[in-house]
Amino acid sequence: MSLSDKYLEDAKTFDGFRFERMRRDPEKNHSGLQLNSTYEASLHFGHGRQACPGRFFGSAVAKIFLVRLLQRYDLKLAEGGSRPKNLEIMDMSVPHPACEVLFKDRVQ
Repeated sequence: MSLSDKYLEDAKTFDGFRFERMRRDPEKNHSGLQLNSTYEASLHFGHGRQACPGRFFGSAVAKIFLVRLLQRYDLKLAEGGSRPKNLEIMDMSVPHPACEVLFKDRVQ
């Protein structure tokens, strides 16, 4: 479903702001377009009675972790500095795991 043009416009192309633009569109139904919401075109957390009850906790922990990571460390890519090519695994597009990311404590 995540790769179907029936549910998402240009589904096979990465677009980090896709859902943000969909939420701004007054013609679209906005339910299900938030991070921990469910709807019939996104079954990552299940849907209906089978929806994951821990999705709210999981999304809150992920946000807190990301904020703390960005507050505490300076990050950069190792030698070369260019973003690695994505790995396509089923409906996921992820950076190559062999890429090195360097962390340095921020001076406070």
